Amino acid sequence: MKITYKQLVDICDKEGWLVYPSGNIIDLRKSSPAGEDFGFSIEKGKDYIEQIEQYADGFDPQEHAESWIQLSQQEKEQMGVPSTFTLVDDAKDIQKMLYDLVNAVNGLK
Repeated sequence: MKITYKQLVDICDKEGWLVYPSGNIIDLRKSSPAGEDFGFSIEKGKDYIEQIEQYADGFDPQEHAESWIQLSQQEKEQMGVPSTFTLVDDAKDIQKMLYDLVNAVNGLK
């Protein structure tokens, strides 16, 4: 069963995700526990549940943390990037946020 755009917006709102439609793309954004403005995009008109599940299944916390860790020290300071330990924990928390959203949208089936 597919969910409607309105259902998507309602469940995202309940889960603390912001929804930004733009053309054929919908950006879903949420602040992580460590303060990262995290987000990903899905396409309008396609199965929203399937797209969210695919993104969550493909999210790699280690890869996500490493992308921040690899920044130069100057870039980290300018961007306010937290410690490596915080980044790793936050990436795991982001993965949990994604699966919480998957569970929430699946609850609408």
